[in-house]
Amino acid sequence: MLHGYLIANACQDEMQILNVAVAPESRRQGIGHALLKHSIQWARNNQVGRIFLEVRSSNQAAIGLYQSFGFKPVYTRKKFYYDPVEDAYVMLLDLEGENEEAKSTGPDSQTG
Repeated sequence: MLHGYLIANACQDEMQILNVAVAPESRRQGIGHALLKHSIQWARNNQVGRIFLEVRSSNQAAIGLYQSFGFKPVYTRKKFYYDPVEDAYVMLLDLEGENEEAKSTGPDSQTG
């Protein structure tokens, strides 16, 4: 049985997560978390600087999951989804900013 999947597309230094799905009977078991964690690690290992995704504005479980990994909403696409019509939040995880922060606070950085 397939419990879940994540589909993404990477081009140069950006990645877009196109679809994440977990079977209803498999939810709340860490499957979505594991899929996202693996994808983000792949992005880091392959010099991806930014990851984008779109999520239904009503999908609070998914939004909470994405925010727990550091994704931030950057834009609202009005009436993006249909059946039912609903807005989408475009969310961004900035891995470049993460790398810059690590450089400035790492053991070799100078302060003061």
